[in-house]
Parts: sequence; C-alpha cells; structure tokens
Amino acid sequence: MTSGRKKGLDILLHALPRLNAPYHLTIAGDGDENYISILKNIAHYNHSENNISWIGFQNENKFDVFSEHDLLVLPSYNENFGNVVIESLSAGTPVLISEHVGLADYVTKNNLGWICQTTPQSVSDVINSIADNDMDKLATIRINAPSIIHNDFDDDQLIKKYINMYQQIIDHG
Repeated sequence: MTSGRKKGLDILLHALPRLNAPYHLTIAGDGDENYISILKNIAHYNHSENNISWIGFQNENKFDVFSEHDLLVLPSYNENFGNVVIESLSAGTPVLISEHVGLADYVTKNNLGWICQTTPQSVSDVINSIADNDMDKLATIRINAPSIIHNDFDDDQLIKKYINMYQQIIDHG
C-alpha cells in the first residue's frame, strides 16, 4: 500500500467474493489512512474481512512473509518496474500481476506467474484457474524462480548489463 491507490488493492478486494477456493489474504505495507479505511470498508462490505490480515510495513522479515505465501497478487493500475515482484520471486513465491506492471513481459517470458487485467473479474478468474488447474505450476515456480531471479538480477549481472548498455550508447552515440 506504500504507493496508495495505484497498487490495485481495491481490485483485489472486489475479486475476493468471486473466489471458489479457500484463501487468506495478507496485506503488507502502509499508506494513507483514509485509503486504508476505504479498503477495510470494501473488505467488510464483501464479507471477506475475516480472511484478511493487515500486517503493516515489513522490512527485515519481508522475505519470510513472501515465502510463507502461495502467491503475490499485484493488480496495479500502473507500476513502472515492481521491485516487490522481484522480491517475491526471489523468495520462491509466484506472482499474479496486472498487464500494467513493468515486469509483466518478463514474468510471462520466464513462466514465473500469471498476468491479469485490472478488473475484479479478471483477477478472480486467474486465481480460480490457478486453484483448479495450476498447482503444479505453483510448485515449479517456487523451485525455479529464486535461481532465475538471482541469475537475471544479481548485482554483478546488473552491472554487466549497464556497462554493455553504456558501451552501446558510446559506440553508436
């Protein structure tokens, strides 16, 4: 919730009544108190408040939080990159992100999760499909994601990519 409304938590909360499988949602982060109040009202209205834990900002133990969950859901309206996606995957937790998250193509290309539209129906359809058909994919991502993320986003790899990018700019500049 750190960046407020753009994370699409309202979409996720509106999707909850449409889920067929049992769930427990953990919402981490902090943000504008008025927005949090609106989100809690949506949860109350949808009768999903008993299935939600609001754990506030997590820093030191955020990777433990990721690893304790089956799926990170980020139906953002707009997300340039999405560090939380990399953090989740590095802990082995698959992701469901909107098409508006900058890493959507990366997630699809590397088969690290699912992509949804920014509607409650799309989010619930994908989650229901995962629960019904993709438990093996969840397990595979849990095993493979940490090494893929380490390989692609390791500090040394990022430095090499930046050096190559700058060298191309110099050579063609």
